[in-house]
Amino acid sequence: MRHILDGQPRGSAVSTLRCKVGKVSFLYLGLPIGGDPRRLDFWEPVLNRIQNRLSWWKSRFLSFGGRLVLLQSVLTSLHVYALSFFKAPSDGLRGGWFGEGVLKKVGDGTETFFWTDPWLGGTPLCVRFGRLFDLAVHKSNTVAEMWSLGWDTGGEAWEWRRQLWAWEEEMLGEYQALLLDFTLQAQSLDMWTWRLDPVSGYSVRGADQLLTSHPIEPLDVASDLIWHKQVPLKVSIFAWRLLRDRLPTKSNLAIRGIIIPEAQSCVTGCGEMETTQHLFISCSIFGSL
Repeated sequence: MRHILDGQPRGSAVSTLRCKVGKVSFLYLGLPIGGDPRRLDFWEPVLNRIQNRLSWWKSRFLSFGGRLVLLQSVLTSLHVYALSFFKAPSDGLRGGWFGEGVLKKVGDGTETFFWTDPWLGGTPLCVRFGRLFDLAVHKSNTVAEMWSLGWDTGGEAWEWRRQLWAWEEEMLGEYQALLLDFTLQAQSLDMWTWRLDPVSGYSVRGADQLLTSHPIEPLDVASDLIWHKQVPLKVSIFAWRLLRDRLPTKSNLAIRGIIIPEAQSCVTGCGEMETTQHLFISCSIFGSL
């Protein structure tokens, strides 16, 4: 193939092979080929397919149950095909209470994003040095790639969209001072660690302690987390009903007249009234799960 293209103009090669001239990236079997899966624009074809399947006119003719079935069939199937070939960026899992509990431990630096992962000081560098991140050209580079380019003074890793101003140069000097004592470990892999227990790792108990230590947020703020795109739909619906006390506890069933008021005792036999607060927090049996 290469000899044919080297010896003939492109038009002659296309005529000989009876093919079309394409460009990278392109779609093959519904998958983008030749792009960088770490960039958000790489996933636009997948997002467009999901958006087309969830067109507004379809929901007009479906019941609430039909809409749930449509959402489940689309959101649990279309992206699985693409994710079986490519690794999606995990930015959506960071931030909030979970982002405060995890830290990236750098080994060889090949799996850690230089700007967006919390690998230095516990805070992503794009947050700590937001001005420099906005001006940086290599926003998606890993720590290993920035290391190879050279992040010391005058290194090729520092490529900007324009010349830095004086106060931005001072910020860059502060940035480079943090990197002076850092070295890569070629024999170790990058890994996520749980800050509350770096030895044993993540646990539900540790996450519960982290959540209960936070001040109670309004429902409007919590709704952004409940309906997050990474949360399964059935979990979002359950959490939404839980926070609004819409679960069929015995207390709610008695209010609706479905059961008699005398039958509101907790199913565990503890003698307390079965409310949402009791079942999930104060119950001696269910509350400890």
